[in-house]
Amino acid sequence: MAQVFAIGDAVNDEERKAIAWLKEKLPDDYFIIHSFEVEQYDQLSEVDICVVAPHAIYLVDAKGIHGQVEVDGTMWHTAHNSYRSPLPKLRGNAKSLSGLICKQNRANRDLKNIYVDTAVVLTIDDCEFKDPEDRERGHVVALKNSTRFFTDSARIPERFECNVTKYIQIIAEALGKSAKKRSHGVRFGNWEVAETLVDNQYFTEYRVFNITAGRKGGTVLAKAYKADPYLPDEERSKQKRLIEKRLSCDRKNALALCHYWCERLFCYRSSRQVFATNRRHSRRNTQ
Repeated sequence: MAQVFAIGDAVNDEERKAIAWLKEKLPDDYFIIHSFEVEQYDQLSEVDICVVAPHAIYLVDAKGIHGQVEVDGTMWHTAHNSYRSPLPKLRGNAKSLSGLICKQNRANRDLKNIYVDTAVVLTIDDCEFKDPEDRERGHVVALKNSTRFFTDSARIPERFECNVTKYIQIIAEALGKSAKKRSHGVRFGNWEVAETLVDNQYFTEYRVFNITAGRKGGTVLAKAYKADPYLPDEERSKQKRLIEKRLSCDRKNALALCHYWCERLFCYRSSRQVFATNRRHSRRNTQ
């Protein structure tokens, strides 16, 4: 399973579907960074997904298109619309990203040998891509076939760096997010985990302490409900309603938290009354 770093929020179902698929299907040494912007010609351009593979970086545009797509020069034609191919813009973003990575450490010449590729991922199964002149086929792939596409190192010229993931921190910082390991434990707002008590498929129960008061201020019980941020909007709404029902029951017993599986905050709720109630059950840290 690939590791996911969310710089912004996925804005539509196509992006969430692609991220969820790639997260589950790509190997452990792959990284997925999504929802960010890169500067090109003094303008900011949005990038849906960045896949950092051991052999290359891929900038990915997720497209939810039904039916047939036919390429005619730089245009894509569907049954209802015609629009410019997304690949030229992606290639410009790839060039800009390559420059940003090199600027992170100008003394490291190896950064110039990181290959930045592009891909358009078609998320709808019934989409049929036709490219009579074979101009873009090598950079357009159906989501169901994307695992093979992103793990194929043979498509990358041999002269380029073959161990890209060792630069993940530099790459992430170039995109505006540090991938350094946290110097503290897991945090939810102003609360830091001191101990994990229960962990199941629905929630994780912790003892947490307030980071302002520190461990000597004692601990309280907290529950972090698990949710998937990459579900379609309708399913996410159902998920949120179910969690809110469970949350209303637990608020009398513990400080309640709700978060995404990928550690992005989904819903954070606390009350002074809940905190005060649980301080009676807190365990003082005398160390």
